[in-house]
Amino acid sequence: MQSAQPDQADGFEFAGLDRRGWTLLGLAAAVLTAGAIWFGVWEPWEAEMARVLDDMSAQGAWRQVIRGAGEQLTVLPELPYGWWPLRASAAVFGTSELGLRLPGLLMALASLWAVCAVTRRLYGDRAALLAGAATLTMPLFTFHGSHVLGLGVGAGLMTLGALALIRAAADEDGAKGWLWLGWLATAGSALCTGIPGLAPPALAGLAAAWEARKQGAFGPTLRRLLAPLPVALAVILIGAGWAAALTAEGAPRWTSLLLWADPLTGGSGSPSFEQFVHQIGFGLFPLGALLPFAFGSLLWAPAPADEPAGARRADPGVAMWFAAAFLGPALAMPATGGGLFPGAPAVAIAVGVYLARSLRSGPAPILVLGSVMILYLLDSNLSHNTHYLADTLVGGEVSDFPDTLSGWSVARLLTLCLMLVLVLYQADLKGRVRQLLVKIAYPRRLDGALLGILIVIAVILTYVIMSALPGPFDRLIDANNATWRRLVRGMRSLIVFTGLCLPVFGVVYGVVWARLRQLNGQTEGKITALVDQLHRLISRPGAGFVAMMMVLAAWGVFLNLPVARALTRNFSEKHLLSVYEDLAQAGEPLYRHRLTTEDKLFYARDLETLSVADFSEKAKGDRFFALIPRKRLSDVHSALRAATGEILPVLDDTSSRYLLVSNRLGEREVDHNPIRSALVEAIPADGHKVSVNFENKVELIGWRLVPATPRRGSPLDIELYWKVLDRIPGDYKVFVHIDAAGSRIHGDHDPVEGLYPTSKWGQGEIIRDVHKVTVKKSNATGRHTFYAGLFRGSRRMEIREGPKDKDNRARLGTVSVR
Repeated sequence: MQSAQPDQADGFEFAGLDRRGWTLLGLAAAVLTAGAIWFGVWEPWEAEMARVLDDMSAQGAWRQVIRGAGEQLTVLPELPYGWWPLRASAAVFGTSELGLRLPGLLMALASLWAVCAVTRRLYGDRAALLAGAATLTMPLFTFHGSHVLGLGVGAGLMTLGALALIRAAADEDGAKGWLWLGWLATAGSALCTGIPGLAPPALAGLAAAWEARKQGAFGPTLRRLLAPLPVALAVILIGAGWAAALTAEGAPRWTSLLLWADPLTGGSGSPSFEQFVHQIGFGLFPLGALLPFAFGSLLWAPAPADEPAGARRADPGVAMWFAAAFLGPALAMPATGGGLFPGAPAVAIAVGVYLARSLRSGPAPILVLGSVMILYLLDSNLSHNTHYLADTLVGGEVSDFPDTLSGWSVARLLTLCLMLVLVLYQADLKGRVRQLLVKIAYPRRLDGALLGILIVIAVILTYVIMSALPGPFDRLIDANNATWRRLVRGMRSLIVFTGLCLPVFGVVYGVVWARLRQLNGQTEGKITALVDQLHRLISRPGAGFVAMMMVLAAWGVFLNLPVARALTRNFSEKHLLSVYEDLAQAGEPLYRHRLTTEDKLFYARDLETLSVADFSEKAKGDRFFALIPRKRLSDVHSALRAATGEILPVLDDTSSRYLLVSNRLGEREVDHNPIRSALVEAIPADGHKVSVNFENKVELIGWRLVPATPRRGSPLDIELYWKVLDRIPGDYKVFVHIDAAGSRIHGDHDPVEGLYPTSKWGQGEIIRDVHKVTVKKSNATGRHTFYAGLFRGSRRMEIREGPKDKDNRARLGTVSVR
């Protein structure tokens, strides 16, 4: 039998978990269940699942996955078995949020239990808890467990099969229950998802058994793993199930055995391999950053002496599980047109074991540096464009999604906390931090080390001051002096920075010198006691484990509640219907406009359809509400304005896909129509006035940049003010070029976020068009020339009057970029 871990909690144990393990599982169940019940069905993905389930139920289909009825009936090219639990759940709870999500939720919780139980047995308590918490921070696991985005039943069965077979091969007690669970779950995974569901568990178990050969137990281990009865039963189930599915009437082709992602959820066309790789970086964020170091530790680092004997047998099994889970869907992508990575629990186990080992082993500063760099890179990408996360979750490119999610700024704070824990404990900088704080608080003499610290502090303070007050320093750097301007801007910036840094250093030096005189040889005091108390706290045994668990718990809650809620606002109509119910009075109906069954609706599928003509007619009567696609806002707005002369009231615009509108505002209601904010009386006082006539159709009368001096690596708002002279035939796009030698800030876009096209602009209107960009860090500093214009296809609208260049670009002025 294997030796117990030194961090064993207490005598309580049930189903392989102690009190802490069951507490983690209970909290996970509460969080995931809350999301599964409260958050709306995602459209079109979950809504299409509901539609298929209803069609299968209506036709009594079990061996085929069908969509439609009668002449519109289509048999989808996939195995039917992953749909059976969904059909059973929907029969009990209906095609509601709970009915759609319950099977995947139960499989996710079963997978989490298996992760914790098997990892605890093979690697110890702390590794198990860290692996369980890591699993809950990975979007691909949590969202595919609580939402029907990839038929999570198959992924859950694969996890159970892989873990059970690894346990059966690596654990010396050879528990038969785990062996039977492993092969039956593997059979279920293969029935649901074909060969990509069969290979990872089987290969993982064989890899663990092969590792046992080095310990002289290969023969007994392999015979135990390939016990005739469970293997034969698994083979019979898989063979009979595949044969039944492929021989049914209208059966799919054999390529359905290569499926992992369901065609309904896997996007259209043939996704690139790069998109699949993005699932590793963004679908496993943030702990996916530790993946190379975690598997490196599993495969090549020496085994800690206090780990159970089965740990080293399990290491290759976990690595093989990850490799097969990655390569299977990736290689099948050309045949299936989609692929989802199902190996998140394997990564979570590797990361959990890696963290548990690193928190009790010697410092590894090089690994910490690599981890922090990858974390920073992924965090930077997601903070500027959470579109990557949305694309990852649904296995394809998502249109009509905002660049950032509300509340995502918290992710940067949590990432910073994760980096801090890694630096403090894995790089073992606890003692150095104490020495640094004491040296600053109680300096003994102004030696070279202290001067170096003061220089670093002065540089940081100078950077903070210049960032907080950019205006005066930008004016100084760009001062209009002939001699000064002969220097390149980078040199001018360095001179200004140095000029400010010297007095800041003088102030810091003076404060420390005065402190040194005040202490008069004193080397300790209240600050020392406080620092020592903090140092003792973070140096206690298990402090690093507690700190890491707290960070991971915060990540899990943040991901599964606020982030899930923000994503749901963009993908579901449920919130809009709740807003309607709060605002509507008796007899005020809700319609849908330009939303058809082809849009794969869920909540609005039974609403009466309202045409543009109907909308114009009803707008003159009693109040009503309507759900419309966001991209159709201008159509409805123009119809209402033509009928009543009013701007269309938008009562809720929190979704990037849908809007809740009405024909009039109620008392104390706020209009969120972006067209209202785009219609202005004049340009602002701090705007730059110009006059550029485009074919006597529209005149560009002003512009403004916010901030006025753009910074590399920072966001920039580009505001253009257009006066409509006549009706514009067709929809033109706006181009923006802010140019310098070898550098361009590019801002081509549809006006007013694509919601108010030029063909809808009314004569005499002044349109405020705001476009947000992020200035690349690769852009040059210094003066740029600002150009703008209108284009349609390859043709630019001709400039009749005003400053321009030979390419029909309006020359608006100069901009300083720093």
